[in-house]
Amino acid sequence: MSKLKSDPFKTVLVIVAGFIIIYAISIYYANDWSWALYIAIIVSILSIASKKMALLIEKAWFLLAKLLSKIIPNIILGLVFYLFLFPISLLSKLFGNKDSMSLKNPTGSVFKERKYQFTPESFKNPW
Repeated sequence: MSKLKSDPFKTVLVIVAGFIIIYAISIYYANDWSWALYIAIIVSILSIASKKMALLIEKAWFLLAKLLSKIIPNIILGLVFYLFLFPISLLSKLFGNKDSMSLKNPTGSVFKERKYQFTPESFKNPW
């Protein structure tokens, strides 16, 4: 698998667009989140001024993405377990069949006891 080509200016453009969208949504809901617009302006000016800053912003962005990829799946799986699977298992234990996997042997057995005296000839040709 080939490595993706990195383009710091596109990454910065996406970050700036995200902060502008956050600011636009805050205006729609009558909140004053002007900090999002300020961050968008600062990030865009820094990336235009220096390619090194654009690379640094991109590295920080990918580092944040890597950090979130370690945390968020654990939270989601924990929520799925405790909100869905655990209550279903409790209800199954309370109201379900007591031996749902049929782990216990039934009372009647299919084992037959055979009283036979083995001789050396019975082992020569077993099939």
